[in-house]
Amino acid sequence: MYPSKSIVRISLLLFLFFPARGQAPRNLKVSVLNEATSLPTLNALPRPLHPGLTIGSDFLVSSRNHWQSTLGADLSFFHHRLSENALMLDATYGLGYRFGFGLQPRFLAALGYKHTLAAGEVYELRNGGYEKAAYWGKSQFNARVGFGLQYALNKKYSLTTDYKTMVALPYSKKIAFSLHTLLSVGIEVNLQN
Repeated sequence: MYPSKSIVRISLLLFLFFPARGQAPRNLKVSVLNEATSLPTLNALPRPLHPGLTIGSDFLVSSRNHWQSTLGADLSFFHHRLSENALMLDATYGLGYRFGFGLQPRFLAALGYKHTLAAGEVYELRNGGYEKAAYWGKSQFNARVGFGLQYALNKKYSLTTDYKTMVALPYSKKIAFSLHTLLSVGIEVNLQN
């Protein structure tokens, strides 16, 4: 299966018209994550673990009084042992309120491209039997919303934790979309100081 041309085009348009292009990164964000294919839940760490990694940066940061909004980009990878290996490139938005003691609750949103590869072998039915098939992966559009907490250790380093729900589509011929939850913990390094 080859990537859907319309999904690739939409994803490229997102990044071509992304207002932060040409801006110097303001920070570097690195986090580890756990992915679950599920509805949002109060279970903080669903098991089994499906590990992942996110590396990102904010290019536009606007601060006013205690409010801060950010536009950036993230590159993420996760491995779901029964389902997929996914690589995602997302345009991100964050809105937070920083308290005087350094804690910042945040609303988070992202739109982007997700490319998945099967976690195991792929077979096709040919001439009455199953044969190993070439599989180039699947292109999907993804959208995420969530909330997070950020705590400034000092002017350079902050600890972060985020909980997001992601919708990825198209999923398959019979199921239009898939739902995922992502729980991440990481560090943010301010590159301006």
